Amino acid sequence: IAGSIESVRDEADVTTMIENAHRKLFEAMYSGQGRPGMGSTIVGVVFFDYEALVFNVGDSRAYELRRGQLLQLSRDDTLGVDRGRRGGHALTQSLGGTATPQPVSPHIRRFRLDDHVGVLLCSDGLTDMVQGNRIGTLLAEHATNPAEHLATAANDAGGKDNITVVVIGPKATAAA
Repeated sequence: IAGSIESVRDEADVTTMIENAHRKLFEAMYSGQGRPGMGSTIVGVVFFDYEALVFNVGDSRAYELRRGQLLQLSRDDTLGVDRGRRGGHALTQSLGGTATPQPVSPHIRRFRLDDHVGVLLCSDGLTDMVQGNRIGTLLAEHATNPAEHLATAANDAGGKDNITVVVIGPKATAAA
């Protein structure tokens, strides 16, 4: 992903980039560089002049911070509706994660940046432990190191999974 994201210009480029990463993950599994069944979710964003492309596979999420609201841009690939402290969801799609290659279809969404304030990218280690309204409150309260405050909140709530948090945008904490 890191080697090809700079060349992304449209949705087709995102799909190609994700498919290549998926293929390389299986190549690593079969060559002995990885372990059978290893996999990952992914979420990312590519910014252009006045718009951005957000993409994901799995249950890592992207949110847009706009006009005081936290809006989910990504789509979860999960079975079960009981996400959160009780668990209860299983991935329906990931990069790798199976014994044999399965097709992968990234969710891609283009959005305008006119009222854009910021973007939050995170793993389910955050969203399973901290509810959306609390995430928005923490972003509004902490102008300095918002990602660190969100990760701390997830750990304080039990931190049952890996926690990844990225907050992008100079005014990201002013809204939510």
